[in-house]
Amino acid sequence: GGGGVVPPPPRRSVRCGGMRCLAPFVLVALASCGSPTPEPVKVDAEPVKPATPVPTVKPPAPLPRFDIPPPPSLQVAPRVAFPLAGTVVAHGGGPLRADVISRFAQHCGRDGTLVLIPTAAEGADNPATLEKLPKRWRKRVGTVDVLHTLDRQRADDPAFVAPLREAACVWIGGGAQGRLRDAYVDTRLHDALHDVLLRGGAVGGYSAGAAILSDVIIRKGNPDPVEDIGFGLLPGAIIDQHFVVKDREPRLRKMVQRHPDHVGYGIDEDTALFITGSSYEVFGASIVRRCTAQGCTTLDAGARGSFP
Repeated sequence: GGGGVVPPPPRRSVRCGGMRCLAPFVLVALASCGSPTPEPVKVDAEPVKPATPVPTVKPPAPLPRFDIPPPPSLQVAPRVAFPLAGTVVAHGGGPLRADVISRFAQHCGRDGTLVLIPTAAEGADNPATLEKLPKRWRKRVGTVDVLHTLDRQRADDPAFVAPLREAACVWIGGGAQGRLRDAYVDTRLHDALHDVLLRGGAVGGYSAGAAILSDVIIRKGNPDPVEDIGFGLLPGAIIDQHFVVKDREPRLRKMVQRHPDHVGYGIDEDTALFITGSSYEVFGASIVRRCTAQGCTTLDAGARGSFP
């Protein structure tokens, strides 16, 4: 009624975790029941990192042109050394005059055996060509034999190289020195050439046949030479041919820079270098350029000096 005291509302209870909680304290009870509510963790926003730049991949440096698979180590021992027991003739190519042929033939002797090796020339693969080769030599020496093969197994056959065991001299014809290298280096034929010199005989090379005479050779390329290994009959020297006509001094200079312990001899056409013992003589119509890592000098026809 009027003026009466209003009774409080009925107390209600709720169950929380098996306890009785008064309604006014429901929120408190709920907050205190079970696992406590973790306080929110304030997470600072990570600063945005700039994108990592992708490294620029540089293309590999080009390989030098002489970087070819390394040749196998020689099984033929480099037995030839200076002073030579015999004579080596390196001809620069071009005209092969009768006076050069006659002078070389003197080292063979009138009754001596000459072996011709024409393998550098592709024409040597033609039997008809091989039959004509001895003609210019027959009147100057006793016997002329011709040896040619591209088969390394045959070049390693004692029967094939037998003529070299009795030869007084050998003439190696022109073409591509790579053919000579691939067919004969590190075979019994290679070894037999050393024997010819060691017993006082003569070995001559014309053009590619001259280039193959040294231990380090220029296989091809100008001005960047591709190098390889040769017969090692002129150790410590590098022979180049057609020198002035084909402007090959740049490549020979690069070779002696790579091999400063070697001396380069650039022989022009119609010119030959006769090497006996430890001395050379320039013979022919043009010049020879003698190159070391310090530079090149000119050797005129008739010039003589110490080799290499």
